[in-house]
Amino acid sequence: LAKDVQFANAAFLHRIATNALVLSEKFGSSNQKPLLYNNHFLGTGHLDSYHLNASQLRKGFASGLSSGDAGPAFNCASIATHFSIISAEKDLTSLLKEIDHYLLLLET
Repeated sequence: LAKDVQFANAAFLHRIATNALVLSEKFGSSNQKPLLYNNHFLGTGHLDSYHLNASQLRKGFASGLSSGDAGPAFNCASIATHFSIISAEKDLTSLLKEIDHYLLLLET
């Protein structure tokens, strides 16, 4: 019974976190997106697939770079890289090229 209650609570929190991401997209609160994606993963993101987590965290990374919020952006990037490798979504060479591209953009 306790596990059922815990899963029900996690599912409810997952729904709230997912709705927060949707509302963020709808109303364009780009300066908060890296934190939203980061908190979504840390809170209930484990209920999503690896591919979806990697995709959402990459959005958080891109949003953080564009808004100048580098801390959460790079946290999103590191976790997204982890999920991409685990799920075999992208090979390591492609990920390294993508990271080099973003680092080059940061230098300019």
